[in-house]
Amino acid sequence: MNVAQKNNAKVVAGIVLYNPNVKRLIKNIDMIAPQVEKLILFDNHSENLNAIEEIIKSSRKIILIKSEENKGIAYALNKIALYAVKHKYSWLLTLDQDSVVKKDLIKKYCNYISLSNVGQLCCNYIDKKALSNVKNTKDSFNVKKVNFCITSGSLLNLDAFVKIGGFNSALFIDDVDIDICYRLRLNGYSIYKIDYVGFEHELGDLKEYYFLGKKISVYNHSPIRHYYMMRNDIILAKDYPKLHSLKSVVLRQSKELFKVIFFEKYTFKKIKYSIRGIRDGVNRKRK
Repeated sequence: MNVAQKNNAKVVAGIVLYNPNVKRLIKNIDMIAPQVEKLILFDNHSENLNAIEEIIKSSRKIILIKSEENKGIAYALNKIALYAVKHKYSWLLTLDQDSVVKKDLIKKYCNYISLSNVGQLCCNYIDKKALSNVKNTKDSFNVKKVNFCITSGSLLNLDAFVKIGGFNSALFIDDVDIDICYRLRLNGYSIYKIDYVGFEHELGDLKEYYFLGKKISVYNHSPIRHYYMMRNDIILAKDYPKLHSLKSVVLRQSKELFKVIFFEKYTFKKIKYSIRGIRDGVNRKRK
């Protein structure tokens, strides 16, 4: 009996895959699989699919859903969640392929699933590439309501998922987590954060610099990621004008372009893709 069953919660986990680092993925699977009833993988047409199939072939607990093309994170998460709903599971832990959870994450989360109108539970995480975050952290296990949480490491109430219509697959990637947080809150659900470091996570190719005495975190995203970051930020401002102000979009994306110009490689290409993102965001072009 796993820890989820001991807490009377039907919990599954889902991981979206796209050309994963196999060693990292193995570590990810080894840590989360014992904690849940099923582990659902959705592969977005990875080049190393054979390696993925090899590492899971002996496990009856792992389900692999394969796509013939890269359908994006939101589409993949919807497929994972719909599988879980169909098979009568009630909670879904969503994970990125490079996240590695602690062995008691689900057990900790199960202590909070009875909170009022839970839409999602989330916790703290460590990005090992962020040197300032790698430190001894005392977990207080205090809980508070928050407006947002990242997708990876979050426990999603599948009843809430069904009610709000799932993830917005038109966004493809980037701001998918913000969008679902907005819709959860607008539909009366709450997002709770537990003061507990529950997993390791990597956000892009993080590098830290100092500019005029201030630390600058640079994630070195690809040009196509900058396109989606820009486009989707504008789309959310149009979809949720009271929650996602255009002023905040301009400020946030100006900071990103500053980092691209002064700290990142492939500057011209990233700016070019960002401009396309602005155009398609303004025109609500979603493909």
